[in-house]
Amino acid sequence: MKLAVCFFFLWLPFMHAEEQITCKVRLLGAVTRPADYELSDGKTDLFTLIEKAGGIGQSARGGQGVEIKRTVSGKVTETRIKINVAALMKEGIKSPLNLKIRNGDTITILQRVF
Repeated sequence: MKLAVCFFFLWLPFMHAEEQITCKVRLLGAVTRPADYELSDGKTDLFTLIEKAGGIGQSARGGQGVEIKRTVSGKVTETRIKINVAALMKEGIKSPLNLKIRNGDTITILQRVF
């Protein structure tokens, strides 16, 4: 009986964590680890996503911004936003440069042009 109780308490938190995923996005471009990411706990912002990807790469420092591909009502839109990504990462999550991202977004951190 004790074994069953221990198993129940170990299993329950694992299931709870799975239910907290709120946003699946793709991050490409000038980051350390470009990939598909899952964000949870309402942390659906650009700063958190880049942190999860290991930060920005050398080619993003002083870069031209980000490109966001988003599908709304079956229509894909592409938006290029000029922000200093290096400044965003230095200022942190409360930076006015931080952007909200949505489930299904594809975000590309643009590289600087030499």
